[in-house]
Amino acid sequence: MDQVLSHPAVLNLRQEASEGSTAFAVTLWESIRYIVKRPHLLAPQCADDLKNPILQAMLAAQLLVPRWSPLRLEVPKHSRAWLQDWINAQHAKLSWAQRLEYNLQALRERSEIIRELDKSEGQESRARTKKKGELPSGRGKGKGWEDLTSSIEWTK
Repeated sequence: MDQVLSHPAVLNLRQEASEGSTAFAVTLWESIRYIVKRPHLLAPQCADDLKNPILQAMLAAQLLVPRWSPLRLEVPKHSRAWLQDWINAQHAKLSWAQRLEYNLQALRERSEIIRELDKSEGQESRARTKKKGELPSGRGKGKGWEDLTSSIEWTK
Protein backbone atom coordinates (compact mmCIF):
# COMPACT_ATOMS: atom_id res chain seq x y z
CA MET A 1 0.00 0.00 0.00
CA ASP A 2 2.99 2.28 0.44
CA GLN A 3 3.35 2.39 -3.35
CA VAL A 4 -0.27 3.46 -3.72
CA LEU A 5 -0.05 6.09 -0.99
CA SER A 6 3.21 7.53 -2.35
CA HIS A 7 2.05 7.63 -5.97
CA PRO A 8 2.16 11.25 -7.26
CA ALA A 9 -1.51 11.22 -8.29
CA VAL A 10 -2.58 10.04 -4.83
CA LEU A 11 -0.33 12.60 -3.13
CA ASN A 12 -2.06 15.30 -5.20
CA LEU A 13 -5.44 13.88 -4.22
CA ARG A 14 -4.43 13.99 -0.56
CA GLN A 15 -3.36 17.64 -0.85
CA GLU A 16 -6.63 18.54 -2.57
CA ALA A 17 -8.74 16.94 0.17
CA SER A 18 -10.26 20.15 1.48
CA GLU A 19 -11.84 18.60 4.56
CA GLY A 20 -8.66 17.02 5.91
CA SER A 21 -7.54 13.46 6.36
CA THR A 22 -11.07 12.10 6.74
CA ALA A 23 -12.03 13.27 3.24
CA PHE A 24 -8.95 11.61 1.80
CA ALA A 25 -9.57 8.39 3.75
CA VAL A 26 -13.18 8.25 2.56
CA THR A 27 -12.15 8.74 -1.06
CA LEU A 28 -9.31 6.20 -0.90
CA TRP A 29 -10.97 3.50 1.18
CA GLU A 30 -14.40 3.66 -0.45
CA SER A 31 -12.83 3.66 -3.92
CA ILE A 32 -10.82 0.56 -3.06
CA ARG A 33 -13.86 -1.13 -1.50
CA TYR A 34 -15.84 -0.53 -4.69
CA ILE A 35 -13.01 -1.71 -6.96
CA VAL A 36 -12.48 -4.88 -4.90
CA LYS A 37 -16.19 -5.76 -5.06
CA ARG A 38 -16.26 -5.59 -8.86
CA PRO A 39 -15.03 -8.55 -10.91
CA HIS A 40 -13.34 -6.12 -13.32
CA LEU A 41 -13.34 -2.57 -14.64
CA LEU A 42 -13.52 -1.83 -18.33
CA ALA A 43 -10.19 -0.45 -19.49
CA PRO A 44 -9.99 2.49 -21.87
CA GLN A 45 -8.38 1.76 -25.26
CA CYS A 46 -5.47 4.03 -24.38
CA ALA A 47 -3.69 3.97 -21.02
CA ASP A 48 -3.43 7.77 -21.17
CA ASP A 49 -7.22 7.91 -20.79
CA LEU A 50 -7.11 6.42 -17.28
CA LYS A 51 -7.54 9.60 -15.21
CA ASN A 52 -8.63 8.37 -11.77
CA PRO A 53 -5.64 8.81 -9.39
CA ILE A 54 -6.51 5.77 -7.28
CA LEU A 55 -6.79 3.54 -10.34
CA GLN A 56 -3.47 4.93 -11.62
CA ALA A 57 -1.77 4.22 -8.29
CA MET A 58 -3.23 0.73 -7.93
CA LEU A 59 -2.13 -0.07 -11.47
CA ALA A 60 1.40 1.19 -10.78
CA ALA A 61 1.54 -0.89 -7.56
CA GLN A 62 0.22 -3.96 -9.42
CA LEU A 63 -2.83 -4.11 -7.16
CA LEU A 64 -4.85 -3.62 -10.33
CA VAL A 65 -3.67 -5.43 -13.45
CA PRO A 66 -4.68 -5.28 -17.10
CA ARG A 67 -6.08 -8.38 -18.74
CA TRP A 68 -6.37 -8.93 -22.47
CA SER A 69 -9.06 -10.59 -24.47
CA PRO A 70 -11.23 -8.85 -23.45
CA LEU A 71 -9.43 -5.68 -22.36
CA ARG A 72 -10.18 -5.01 -18.68
CA LEU A 73 -8.58 -4.20 -15.32
CA GLU A 74 -8.79 -6.66 -12.42
CA VAL A 75 -7.67 -6.85 -8.82
CA PRO A 76 -5.63 -10.07 -8.47
CA LYS A 77 -7.45 -12.67 -6.39
CA HIS A 78 -4.73 -12.76 -3.73
CA SER A 79 -5.00 -8.98 -3.28
CA ARG A 80 -8.77 -8.71 -2.79
CA ALA A 81 -8.94 -9.99 0.78
CA TRP A 82 -5.68 -8.27 1.70
CA LEU A 83 -6.97 -4.88 0.54
CA GLN A 84 -10.25 -5.33 2.40
CA ASP A 85 -8.37 -6.36 5.57
CA TRP A 86 -6.05 -3.35 5.24
CA ILE A 87 -9.01 -0.96 5.01
CA ASN A 88 -10.71 -2.59 8.00
CA ALA A 89 -7.48 -2.36 10.04
CA GLN A 90 -7.09 1.34 9.18
CA HIS A 91 -10.72 2.00 10.10
CA ALA A 92 -10.24 0.19 13.42
CA LYS A 93 -7.39 2.58 14.30
CA LEU A 94 -9.74 5.57 14.18
CA SER A 95 -11.10 7.02 17.39
CA TRP A 96 -14.83 6.80 18.00
CA ALA A 97 -15.31 10.41 16.88
CA GLN A 98 -13.20 9.85 13.74
CA ARG A 99 -15.20 6.72 12.87
CA LEU A 100 -18.43 8.65 13.23
CA GLU A 101 -17.10 11.43 10.99
CA TYR A 102 -15.80 8.88 8.47
CA ASN A 103 -19.08 6.94 8.35
CA LEU A 104 -21.17 10.09 7.89
CA GLN A 105 -18.88 11.43 5.20
CA ALA A 106 -18.82 8.02 3.47
CA LEU A 107 -22.62 7.99 3.37
CA ARG A 108 -22.65 11.45 1.81
CA GLU A 109 -19.88 10.84 -0.73
CA ARG A 110 -20.13 7.15 -1.67
CA SER A 111 -22.42 7.75 -4.67
CA GLU A 112 -20.08 10.43 -6.06
CA ILE A 113 -17.04 8.18 -5.58
CA ILE A 114 -18.79 5.35 -7.41
CA ARG A 115 -19.89 7.73 -10.18
CA GLU A 116 -16.28 8.91 -10.64
CA LEU A 117 -14.96 5.35 -10.80
CA ASP A 118 -17.64 4.34 -13.27
CA LYS A 119 -16.87 7.44 -15.31
CA SER A 120 -13.18 6.50 -15.32
CA GLU A 121 -14.05 3.39 -17.30
CA GLY A 122 -14.76 5.87 -20.04
CA GLN A 123 -17.46 6.33 -22.61
CA GLU A 124 -15.10 4.88 -25.22
CA SER A 125 -14.98 1.56 -23.36
CA ARG A 126 -18.75 1.41 -23.13
CA ALA A 127 -19.12 2.30 -26.80
CA ARG A 128 -16.93 -0.65 -27.77
CA THR A 129 -19.18 -3.03 -25.88
CA LYS A 130 -21.37 -4.65 -28.52
CA LYS A 131 -23.91 -6.41 -26.33
CA LYS A 132 -25.00 -5.94 -22.77
CA GLY A 133 -22.58 -7.88 -20.58
CA GLU A 134 -20.00 -8.33 -23.35
CA LEU A 135 -16.57 -6.88 -22.65
CA PRO A 136 -14.56 -4.90 -25.19
CA SER A 137 -11.35 -6.26 -26.63
CA GLY A 138 -8.43 -4.86 -28.56
CA ARG A 139 -5.78 -2.24 -28.10
CA GLY A 140 -5.93 1.46 -28.73
CA LYS A 141 -3.73 4.21 -30.06
CA GLY A 142 -1.52 6.37 -27.90
CA LYS A 143 0.38 5.20 -24.87
CA GLY A 144 -0.24 1.47 -24.71
CA TRP A 145 -1.01 -0.63 -21.68
CA GLU A 146 2.15 -2.65 -22.23
CA ASP A 147 4.24 0.53 -22.11
CA LEU A 148 2.57 1.68 -18.91
CA THR A 149 2.75 -1.66 -17.14
CA SER A 150 5.82 -3.30 -18.65
CA SER A 151 6.75 -5.08 -15.40
CA ILE A 152 3.38 -6.83 -15.07
CA GLU A 153 3.02 -10.46 -16.11
CA TRP A 154 0.37 -10.57 -18.84
CA THR A 155 -2.28 -13.26 -18.49
CA LYS A 156 -5.71 -13.86 -19.93
